[in-house]
Amino acid sequence: MKRAAADLIWSASAKVTREERAEVIKRLPPLLRRLREGMASANMNDERQDERIQSLNNSLASGVHRQGRGDPQ
Repeated sequence: MKRAAADLIWSASAKVTREERAEVIKRLPPLLRRLREGMASANMNDERQDERIQSLNNSLASGVHRQGRGDPQ
């Protein structure tokens, strides 16, 4: 779970280049799987997991798109 936390923090930090944003998109599915596994081990029901994952996914995707505006690369 430490790795998932570190990946989540990295994913949420500012990404300047297209390559960095592409890396976030690449890392997101396995990260979300690890987070879901952690929530399941904490006995969080599937509906609540879905809500949390969707909210996180939307936040990260929004950040990636917002940071991509005006990128000269």
